[in-house]
Amino acid sequence: MPEHVEKRSQQVCTTDLNVAVTMGFLIEGGAMMFDTWLSRIDITNWPLFDSCFKIVVSPLMVIAGISLTGMYMNPILASITSFGCKGITPSQHIIVYWLAPIIGCVLGQKLPAFCNQERKLSTAQSSKFQKEKQQKNESPERVRKIRRIRSRGNMLKKR
Repeated sequence: MPEHVEKRSQQVCTTDLNVAVTMGFLIEGGAMMFDTWLSRIDITNWPLFDSCFKIVVSPLMVIAGISLTGMYMNPILASITSFGCKGITPSQHIIVYWLAPIIGCVLGQKLPAFCNQERKLSTAQSSKFQKEKQQKNESPERVRKIRRIRSRGNMLKKR
């Protein structure tokens, strides 16, 4: 028998689930839902701030829940590290560490549309879109005239 298999068989592992199965389901699923929802929305108009905020929040969620459920938020990781450990049956493991994150992820995908907070175009993109839409409705001569006037205005600003 290989050495690593022998060492693994000698170790006794216990579950990371330190709360009731229903509470573990809610914690794992809720964390996954919040993380998925957070990744789909824009909090501010500054993408760099959004990214930094999201990078900080996920590890904080793990830290907050690690003593309760292990806060795996990843079924494969949970199964590799704790499936078959003492203190939890295989069906409970599947409920908490497989079903909860999957359901949480699906709900997190649907939540922005439900809350009417889908990602919005930035103001620059939306104004550019509106300008293009207006230009499509105008005659080609008028568009050329507007472009000439704008370029003259830009040249005057540079001086």
